[in-house]
Amino acid sequence: MKTVPLISAAEAARKVKSGDILVVGGFGMTGTPIHLLDAIAETDVGGLTMIANNIGEPGLGGGRMLRNGQISKAIGSYFTTNREAVEAYLSGDIDIELLPQGSMAEAIRAGGAGLGGFYTPTSAGTPLAEGRDTRIIGGKEHVFQPALTADVALIRAWQADTSGNLVYRRTENNFNQAAATAGKLVIAEAETVVPVGELDPDHIHTPGCFVDYLVEAHTTLEELGSSASVSGSLKKVSAARMTMARAALEELGPGDVVNLGIGIPTLVADLITPGHGIIMHTENGMLGVGPEPESGGAMDYPVNAGKIPVTALPGSS
Repeated sequence: MKTVPLISAAEAARKVKSGDILVVGGFGMTGTPIHLLDAIAETDVGGLTMIANNIGEPGLGGGRMLRNGQISKAIGSYFTTNREAVEAYLSGDIDIELLPQGSMAEAIRAGGAGLGGFYTPTSAGTPLAEGRDTRIIGGKEHVFQPALTADVALIRAWQADTSGNLVYRRTENNFNQAAATAGKLVIAEAETVVPVGELDPDHIHTPGCFVDYLVEAHTTLEELGSSASVSGSLKKVSAARMTMARAALEELGPGDVVNLGIGIPTLVADLITPGHGIIMHTENGMLGVGPEPESGGAMDYPVNAGKIPVTALPGSS
């Protein structure tokens, strides 16, 4: 039976070299291997390329590395959760390659599967398609998206066993499962590491064959940033916004599957009940989004597209 070395975050950080390409799991601060990123921030490596949905939040996760000047390029989808990333780009301190979120997820998955890339209609006719190969498929313009791979994958799991098998918790799965396949070297940070045999084989998301090193690290509320508590979220609620959310809900019918984007769309979930028979989806991979809880944070609940803790309706997945 394979045994994956269990090392410290500092030891893991020493495996990252200057100039490396990193693929990092996480959505906002949820499912982010913050202890690994913090340990890298304590080293002197630089010139790193980070493939990630976002660069943490100010001073958190990748945000610490950004402040240190360790990141020279970021490839991702949603950088405005960290205003310092935007400022770094505008000042020329960092290069950014912006990808649609679904395209980025599929590019990481394709890289892990050994594919060269894929054609997608997403971004066709926009500035993001400039300089890329395009072709007409099924009567629609498609844009070629190259696969994404990395020297090192840094991921966060809820549970791991000593063979490296991983289980992700709720929306903490996000980009982690794909990222685990796309790195030459894969380091998994896990909340708990248990002996082989304690994990249900039917519940394992990432097989241990992908994982090279394990780090056991416990997340605190402070490390979850804006997702730590619903009381401290950046959610904007007003009478006018809720009126629009109610109007949107009226357009939906039983059996509909609906993607809730960031902003006003996420407010629709606060109005939904199981009786509506509508399945709401959040960008980081959850079907069955329910209303915001009265209290609590990402330690207890999944999060939505706005990184805000939400409940799960019965039958969610």
